[in-house]
Amino acid sequence: MLWHCLVLRRRAGTSPVAKYVLLQIAANRGCSNGWGSQAELAVSLGLPRDLTYRGVRELRAAGLVTRFRPGGGRGSGLASALSPQVAGASGRSRIPKNELFDRNSQLIRHLLSSRAKANLGFRRTSAVMDELPIPSLVLLVVLVFFADKHGVVRSPSLAKLAELTWMDKQTVQRHLDRLRAMKVLIASVPGAYGRNLVGHGQGTYILDLALPLFGEAPFPSVILTLPIAVATSR
Repeated sequence: MLWHCLVLRRRAGTSPVAKYVLLQIAANRGCSNGWGSQAELAVSLGLPRDLTYRGVRELRAAGLVTRFRPGGGRGSGLASALSPQVAGASGRSRIPKNELFDRNSQLIRHLLSSRAKANLGFRRTSAVMDELPIPSLVLLVVLVFFADKHGVVRSPSLAKLAELTWMDKQTVQRHLDRLRAMKVLIASVPGAYGRNLVGHGQGTYILDLALPLFGEAPFPSVILTLPIAVATSR
């Protein structure tokens, strides 16, 4: 469920806040029978109520969350759940089961859990997590999704990151700069673009998995020297 929600592309009217709420629901509740009030959901996920309300409202408008009346009784309050479209697609998706999948799943769940604790006022969280805005966290989770065992992310273009984080490319670039300033990204080499180039290039990003932000399990920092070719035209 979590991995399927990670690769869901942006729907009209959705924001990184909605993506974050969707990821927290998938990580904590999965394909459960839903939840009652949004206040109950906010408490169970460790999210501020206003953020939860906004995220669920956007998800419902996009058809990713549905509302129903448990038991069909008139006296019952309305409950919400992930739509059958999301739950059904999750059951059909092929997930790579290997050591890297398990490691990245652990890192992503830790990031989401740490953010929830920070929202609830727990002080035993990473200082970086306390300063990390929701859009930056969503971007970081997507980068971890594509990372290899060394924390090197080679595959996604800026346009692909925008689709998966539910942001535009300019906003993605701004949050990449923030992650770089916070030393979460050790280095990055953007993809190559230009009128004389065919298609678009894919960037390379290097995460510092040794940071406490990623949990107690130590991962060595990786420093790579990457050759950068500059193409000129006459």
